[in-house]
Amino acid sequence: MNENYEIRVMRDDEREALAALYNNAYRVGMDVGREWAAGADMQSGVACVCDDGRIGSCVRIIPYTIYAGGQTLRMGGIGGVATWCDLQGRGYAGKCMSESLRMMYDQGYAVSALYPFSYRYYGNYGWSLCGEQLIYGPFDQSKVTRFDERRLVRCVTDAERDAAALAAVYNEFAARYNGMATRSADEMVSRVRKNGDVHAGQTYLIEDDGVAIGYFMCEHLKEGWYSHCQITQFACNGTRAWHAMFGFCASMPTNVSKISLFAPLSPSLMPYAVEPVLPVRKASLFMGRVVDIKKAVEGRGYSAAANGMVRVKIEDKYAPWNSGIWTLRFICGVPRAERTDDADVPYDCAMTINEFSQLWYGYLDIRALHSQGLTTQVSEETACFLTTVFCDRIPYLAETF
Repeated sequence: MNENYEIRVMRDDEREALAALYNNAYRVGMDVGREWAAGADMQSGVACVCDDGRIGSCVRIIPYTIYAGGQTLRMGGIGGVATWCDLQGRGYAGKCMSESLRMMYDQGYAVSALYPFSYRYYGNYGWSLCGEQLIYGPFDQSKVTRFDERRLVRCVTDAERDAAALAAVYNEFAARYNGMATRSADEMVSRVRKNGDVHAGQTYLIEDDGVAIGYFMCEHLKEGWYSHCQITQFACNGTRAWHAMFGFCASMPTNVSKISLFAPLSPSLMPYAVEPVLPVRKASLFMGRVVDIKKAVEGRGYSAAANGMVRVKIEDKYAPWNSGIWTLRFICGVPRAERTDDADVPYDCAMTINEFSQLWYGYLDIRALHSQGLTTQVSEETACFLTTVFCDRIPYLAETF
């Protein structure tokens, strides 16, 4: 590695250098690169500045608040990771990733998430696959049931008027998952407008007797005279909301040639099909990481049935404040996490930070692995306890960063 470099926070006067980096790494042109750089919070970005003055590599930390166990806590979204083509392979991006962990810890983030170009690469720094999604389709209108509740759907023509209702139904839905970000009314206005301006789409609100119970956004991909409708953003609170959305899909005009829907692993959407044979595939979605074990464990929500104590030895190469033996206590769902460096303290199981991150998000079902003989170093009692405590909700993330 060339030793003539500096790892530091980006400065406001380096936006043109950041735009040049984005153009080189993503080949988007300087206009798009400048647009991306203009919207960046430079104080939340880590840069590797080379001796020739270039920003050789960068990582951006994007602040979010997410739900976990029904409670909210801070999550640092990792995005905008880029390196000049002629500087790749020198470890600059890795240095930025390491520094981003320290920055997130200092700034009080509990966890992090990212969408990877390589699961193996980010796995080296402690991030792990923590969520998957199901992609239903493409299917045509005849494959889903024409529910009468489709009449509950109306198009959102005034985003500001419906913003509060959209945010309320979204947050009610999002709180049922681990990892979903909170959204304000202003954020919903921005999403509705972007869906119309960028994706030629529409947003639909589902109302039952004047009460909002769901919404969905249709993006339309042109295919000649026809269009492919993709529903990537939705929230349905109750059976009538699901019926309304699928009944609407069954009633789409004939110039919509096919429909696809991107959804969490649960609930299954097959009951809303005419026959439970919609084409569906599972896709890896996001990687998560615990940045601060104490904040992550104590900031998360739990079932009142979470009672007991477990000691877990955790290794974290890039966030040494996490390494050690952790005593995790739960009394009627109220958590407490304490770390010790005393290597002589007995512990119930050992994990890497990758494994603990998967457990925290509810992705790693240790009880199932134990029953299959894949976790021989963990007792059945410990496996059942950890699964009961952490695997309370399906992990999912519907943001883009």
